[in-house]
Amino acid sequence: MRRKQVLEYRENAEAEGPYRYWMTCLSGAGLGNRSKRQLLDCYKSPSAVYRASKEELDKLGFLRQREVDALIFQRGSWDLREEYERFLEADMGLVTLDMEGYPANLRMLHDAPFGLFFRGRISSGVSSGSSRLAAVVGSRTPSAYGKRVAEDLSAILTDYHYQIVSGMARGIDGIAQTSCLDTGGQTIAVLGCGADIVYPKENWILYDRIVETGCLFSKYPPQTAPLSRHFPARNRIISGLASVVLVIEARRRSGSLITADFALEQGKDVYTLPGRITDPMSAGCNELLHQGAAQPITDYDQLIDDLELIAGMGHFQPREDLRRLPPLTREQEKLYQCLDFYPMDLDQLVKRSELDYLQAVRVLTELCDLGIAVDSSHNQFLKLR
Repeated sequence: MRRKQVLEYRENAEAEGPYRYWMTCLSGAGLGNRSKRQLLDCYKSPSAVYRASKEELDKLGFLRQREVDALIFQRGSWDLREEYERFLEADMGLVTLDMEGYPANLRMLHDAPFGLFFRGRISSGVSSGSSRLAAVVGSRTPSAYGKRVAEDLSAILTDYHYQIVSGMARGIDGIAQTSCLDTGGQTIAVLGCGADIVYPKENWILYDRIVETGCLFSKYPPQTAPLSRHFPARNRIISGLASVVLVIEARRRSGSLITADFALEQGKDVYTLPGRITDPMSAGCNELLHQGAAQPITDYDQLIDDLELIAGMGHFQPREDLRRLPPLTREQEKLYQCLDFYPMDLDQLVKRSELDYLQAVRVLTELCDLGIAVDSSHNQFLKLR
């Protein structure tokens, strides 16, 4: 986020009360969202909450003893000025439930997050609760087929003016968000660590691109490490921000299914990519379909039609039909029809296509160059569309 934008947002926050004290309200160890709201209702300002004595907090009646102890301990162990300076250095903003700009879709949730730290710019679509916010989540170790569907689906949704919401994780999350940015769209990432921390580290380029054109959210204060216990809450925010959740490849026990479960609890529609019953990467997706908890993604046009009905709007025309194959020669078409979405070895393709070995190698190289096939490993080829 540009420095001017940060300062403007802070000026608005200062009008509500001393900005640095919001950090104490948000970061209080063991404090639930309800307790935070009740404290603010009672004391009217975060600075008053910060200055409240233990005796006053004990008399309130709605705080548990461990919550009172946590507040008192944090106040004694924190250097508030130092924490605030760290916050400023992180070039970060903060938005709470009672501030303009808080994501409208999250505001509707039971036990909505009391506040969010963020980097980048909160778009008008997020703050107003747009119905064109699609969460795309999935495996951290997807197949080549899953990668391609995530790329194409995210690009198509972006062309239809959807913003992509995800967790910036390796695998499907990062692929979908990168595809959105490459298509000229905006994406929102929700982190399970402080918004000033790049996690995973290899996604630092994606992190910088999101800060520049979209927004990074976290319910955790600066310098919070990416601990495993943080990610279920992060997944709940992902589904809460979105109007629809799309699951692309997920094991039977995975964070993506947690996101889908939260979406169902929130009354959101869930779509998922069917897979082979022998593929563990699709076990979670197939289970969602078996339970009737999700609709299958079997055709991009049909998915867009469904989403447009959910959004309650007319069609936007996309800039490009990403599903259309490029013009192919007779040899290319013949070999392409022999490929599957799962790896096939070169000898098998030579036999099926009835091309000689050198012809098959040449044509496979051409199909890979066209971006519709890939050598997944050691002469194991599969098609991507």
